[in-house]
Amino acid sequence: MIKTCWFVFVILFLVTACAPAATEVIPLSATPSATPIPTQTLTLTPTFTITPLPLTPSETPTETQRPNIAPTLPHANVNFIYHGDRSKPYVALTFDLCQKPELPAWFDQGIYDVLTKYNVPATFFMGGDWMRTHVDETLLLASNPKFELGNHSWSHPDLPGLSEEIISKEIVTTQNMLYQLTGRQAKLFRLPAGLYDDLTLSVIAWNGLYTIQWDVETGDPDPTIDAERMN
Repeated sequence: MIKTCWFVFVILFLVTACAPAATEVIPLSATPSATPIPTQTLTLTPTFTITPLPLTPSETPTETQRPNIAPTLPHANVNFIYHGDRSKPYVALTFDLCQKPELPAWFDQGIYDVLTKYNVPATFFMGGDWMRTHVDETLLLASNPKFELGNHSWSHPDLPGLSEEIISKEIVTTQNMLYQLTGRQAKLFRLPAGLYDDLTLSVIAWNGLYTIQWDVETGDPDPTIDAERMN
């Protein structure tokens, strides 16, 4: 599942088979009507320190001279979003770029070329280890103002059952990598495999991020999904 790394998820604002021409693609950052789903919030007071994972000199763009620690975002309430306002004909295209350190993944240039050619906005949830080995591709995505960049953990683990410290380290080291490479700060988080528990959602919120789920997935993670089921 991880080896192709390009997972496409669609957050549907209105599902309609009758008027596809009226459907507009919008970036997640431009969806103020997105409706949070209430979830229990745990109060966390971490006593640990996150040590950033540095880039090696060969992986660091010579023109980039930024701190390797991203600015800390304000703590937030749990915001767990599946979809936005279904009364409007919008969809949000999201892509996951991830890998486990022992299973390096690749980059699908064709998807980037199509989105760029047609000026389509999209959100890319970036894995920290993926960015570490795909610096040029990360910078390419960051150069397009139509693309929102989100956080997809460092090593794509199943987060439920992990400790508060490990979950925070997965989030923060990825924030640091994205900031060091691009100067951009992620505000959105995509759960690896969509898995979560109350602690996971609370740690994500404590780090100032919104948790973004999805409505429809493509045939990459699920080969039984076809165009008719995605409509």
